[in-house]
Amino acid sequence: MVQQCETASSTGEMNVLLADDDEINRLLLGGLADDLDIVLDCVEDGAAAVRALRRHAERYQLVLMDLQMPVQDGLSATREVRNELGLDIPIIALTASAQELENCRAAGMDGFLTKPVDISALQRLINHYRSRAGLTTSAIYDKLKLSTLELLHRASAGRLRNTVREAVIGCRQDFDLARQRWRDGDAASAAKLIHGYRGSLGTFARDEFIRRALELEHAVKQGEDGLEPLFDAFRAELDDLCAQLQDWLDRHAD
Repeated sequence: MVQQCETASSTGEMNVLLADDDEINRLLLGGLADDLDIVLDCVEDGAAAVRALRRHAERYQLVLMDLQMPVQDGLSATREVRNELGLDIPIIALTASAQELENCRAAGMDGFLTKPVDISALQRLINHYRSRAGLTTSAIYDKLKLSTLELLHRASAGRLRNTVREAVIGCRQDFDLARQRWRDGDAASAAKLIHGYRGSLGTFARDEFIRRALELEHAVKQGEDGLEPLFDAFRAELDDLCAQLQDWLDRHAD
């Protein structure tokens, strides 16, 4: 049975079929459907995916296909879609091993994503196929932990907006203060301010932001010279993160 996991609010909706027997993966991607700007239908095995495409092939612009599933695996289901149904709909494998790439290609798949799925990689892939289908591409939040934001938003949307707004304002002020403290020779105070990012905006940020914060904090603590480029790089990362957070909150204002 096909279940609609989640519906996007976009008028230029893209319909995606997800075949995955793992309920956690279905819940995760279903919960992110609005951010991914898609309507997501879910089935639990390859045979159900083939049936859905046999009945409603015109509905979907993309299929996400797990490889290891009961009843019928993803490779076998893909071969049936290609050879018996004669469909050229894009099919992307979801697999825990990149070593499956050749098998995926041989079965007729168009690409693969490794598990656990990187959401920004999935966003880029969906935008690629949105563009091919003549649909408007959606925003890519490659700096954000979308699953964390979704969880907190569902728990208390109002509190999340206020918390993030205060964190963005505070972190920008702290950055300017940290840089000035470092220029004044107060490395300890500067490092303490930078350390705070991991407990504020770091909650919503992906690994690159955390890495840059740690790198800058360590360099300041060590009293290294010539740190202006490092401060500039971190400020650019901070600005990108804050801009994406604001855009995400604006989209979820209701």
